[in-house]
Amino acid sequence: FNQIPPVGWSNIYTILTVIVCFGLMIYAIIKTKTRDVFAFCIFYFFITMSITSNIIIPIGATMAERFLFLPSLGFCIAVIFLVNKLLKIDITGKSRRKFTTLYIVSAILIVACLIKTIVRANDWKDTISLYESGAKDSPNSARTHNFLANEYSTLGQASSDQNTKSELLKKAETEFKTGLSIYPKDYESWYNIGVLYFAMGNIPEAEKANRQVIIYNPKFAKAYNNIGVIEGQRGEIKSASDNFKKAADIDSNYFDAYTNTASALFSLKEYKSAEPYFKRAHELNPQAKGINDQMIENEKRLGQEK
Repeated sequence: FNQIPPVGWSNIYTILTVIVCFGLMIYAIIKTKTRDVFAFCIFYFFITMSITSNIIIPIGATMAERFLFLPSLGFCIAVIFLVNKLLKIDITGKSRRKFTTLYIVSAILIVACLIKTIVRANDWKDTISLYESGAKDSPNSARTHNFLANEYSTLGQASSDQNTKSELLKKAETEFKTGLSIYPKDYESWYNIGVLYFAMGNIPEAEKANRQVIIYNPKFAKAYNNIGVIEGQRGEIKSASDNFKKAADIDSNYFDAYTNTASALFSLKEYKSAEPYFKRAHELNPQAKGINDQMIENEKRLGQEK
């Protein structure tokens, strides 16, 4: 979305596509008994395409070039026999002149594909080149911009040079905004731009982004945890503890949510309420010395209260 926009039955291309597909299948069924090579190619194309088409079985992945590797073989076989028919080539090998024409046509196609392959190979030089080419070739795709934004963000946060860091993070912000302008309901991109804003020190925008995450996905635990961290930095410990609790309730294996909840409740002197969160955090990571030390202190305070 939205490089290839969703369309309905009023779209002429939808109607033409269905007509062509049904026409090909009818031809293939009629010609099956005559062992027609084009019938074989049509069946091969549709059968192998059905595996990844998301029509028969949803596979959870969007359109990709690799899904066409098998179906394209049926297309390639059909092209060869179609060229033979158009050039009226005698495949028994008696007419050398027609074979020369076929060789010329094949050579042109092969050279053209070779050039395209070499040019495309440059896009695979590294991850950033690949994602930049994706955003360039599919400018209306939210996903290509978000992938590129994540890469800029990762490289920027890892950079030790402040100028490079600042430049990459600004590029990431631009790409995230472009992706979200295409598909505003992408909660993962809202979460990622929130992480980016936090890294940039823009705390108000980071909080806004995480609250957008919750609007589109109320079960996204990390967003509650991040909001809690921001509130905790402002000294709003009670509100922070509530958000940490929500994160822990959503994901019982989320270590940070349990440690943060326990620490917040400890700060509020709610030692009894903090106890189960400390214990769960210890279960998730027994080697975490800091939280274990705080758990011991919490038990001591709880004992004093009793």
